[in-house]
Amino acid sequence: MGVVDQVKKKNSHPPLPRRIFNLIAFGAVLLALIFFLFPRKVTIKLHSSSSDPKAKRVLFIGNSLTYTFEAPEQFSKIIKLVRPNQTFSVFSATGPNFTLAEHLSDRNTMALVTKGKWDYIVLQEGSRAIYGDYQEAKASIEKFKTIAEQQRAKLILIKIPGDKNSAADKSNLGSFF
Repeated sequence: MGVVDQVKKKNSHPPLPRRIFNLIAFGAVLLALIFFLFPRKVTIKLHSSSSDPKAKRVLFIGNSLTYTFEAPEQFSKIIKLVRPNQTFSVFSATGPNFTLAEHLSDRNTMALVTKGKWDYIVLQEGSRAIYGDYQEAKASIEKFKTIAEQQRAKLILIKIPGDKNSAADKSNLGSFF
């Protein structure tokens, strides 16, 4: 084998299917590591508090859309402007990519829900549940509805936006809510 052949062999890449397989395997291992190193968990947060026994108690339950866009925080600021004489205590239970079904099985969320004596429970179901398992999302909302009725709380659903390029997605979301 000549020097030129050795250089070509040393610099050659594995065949394309092998490289694709290696890339997919590397990605799968990386995702698994991320999943195990950073487990998904619910974040419980107090957004505004009042010691007034007549304060309205509001609980937001949702996923990263509720958390990232600070829906409970925005609500707290707006309600203070709209109702300056009314006091509110606003809490949230949010988790990255969490569905309402996952919140129902999460002990932190359920401890907050059952011990809170809420006036309002605001639910935000993620698009993954609505586009994926439509029936599971509806069943979860029904379970939260039962909990809200037991507490004499009003249940509020937040509609999430559909894919801006898909009329079908918007139609599905519209009919869901």
